[in-house]
Amino acid sequence: MTCRITLLNSAKLTSLTKTFCGPDLDVQPFKIGKDCVVVEEPISDLKSLANLLQRLENEPTQAIIRGSLIAGKKNHVSRNTETFAATARQWCMIDIDSLEWDGDIQDHEAMLSYAIQQLPIEFQSVDCWYHFSSSMGIKSGIRVHLWFWLERPCSDDEMKAWLSGCPIDLRLFNPIQIHLTANPRFVDGAVYPYPKRSGLFEAGGSLSTVLVPSDLATRTAVTLVASRQRSRGKSGLLDPADIIRDPHTRLAIDGREQF
Repeated sequence: MTCRITLLNSAKLTSLTKTFCGPDLDVQPFKIGKDCVVVEEPISDLKSLANLLQRLENEPTQAIIRGSLIAGKKNHVSRNTETFAATARQWCMIDIDSLEWDGDIQDHEAMLSYAIQQLPIEFQSVDCWYHFSSSMGIKSGIRVHLWFWLERPCSDDEMKAWLSGCPIDLRLFNPIQIHLTANPRFVDGAVYPYPKRSGLFEAGGSLSTVLVPSDLATRTAVTLVASRQRSRGKSGLLDPADIIRDPHTRLAIDGREQF
């Protein structure tokens, strides 16, 4: 199945990557900005996704978002929710940041294996593309972006429900949240601690697609209800409009205590 991925090009050719300067690795601030030029590229599997990500490592003015350009919007746009719509994607990037690690930080395989074991079981035996984040080797802990190909497109809400409780940044599952893809820059004597920071991680199961749990829609509905303020009538019972039902059976799966 062919899927689309949204690439943003900085309209002002601003660098969308961190720069470290000098022997003390001082971080130079950068501003993402909102003005961008949009390009959508087709991908069809983990291999094509990996090829795209490998190319983007050397494109400091480009990045990825999960949202898609709303029909009728011009190509030169601002990055906001009026311009981009939430879109189910068959790919995902999982951002693991500052995961505690006492082992060798040069042992990529051990670190990646450990990081992936923190994810739901469906991810644990599946190959992925990894890209260590800019601060890996500079700040403590494992800091890595893991890109997976999924069995079917999943919405932002589904991904949040699926990955809830894992040591990851759930803010990535937002239509306009920037996914940084370029390698960092090291200038003025700064030492590059991780010259090899990306590649294909083979989990050992010869699998390249993550199976989606059959009950993910139900989990998502329950998670959404738990995260919002529920409305109640004078009786104290839940408003009938707020009753959440299984999308397949239509049976109540939340608020059923009042029946």
